[in-house]
Amino acid sequence: ISVAALAHADRPLRHQGALPYRHRRPPLARRRVDASVQRLGLAAGGLVARQGKELAHREERLRLLDPQQVLQRGFSLTRDASGRLLREAAGLKAGDRIVTTLAAGSLESTLSAATPTKGERE
Repeated sequence: ISVAALAHADRPLRHQGALPYRHRRPPLARRRVDASVQRLGLAAGGLVARQGKELAHREERLRLLDPQQVLQRGFSLTRDASGRLLREAAGLKAGDRIVTTLAAGSLESTLSAATPTKGERE
């Protein structure tokens, strides 16, 4: 028997489907794998879409919390002379200088009075 004949000796077996299992995939197994691949692709696509929506939602929330956006809605930031952000009138007195930041510009003021609300420390 020649080497060429041995190299093609399994050819009739391939055509008859008699090769060992590792060399061929049965039609049922192929369909299962194809279906699994398709489901995996759909699941991955859905996950990416959901994550994209979540990211867009978080970006919008972050944009709305941007201090400049807050100022645009009519709020202001007021600081004392040292630059500390003021949250209450307690601790301030007549004659203190404050700076108020608006959406467009800032105001420098000298207090004529400071009146804490009930419950604030004076």
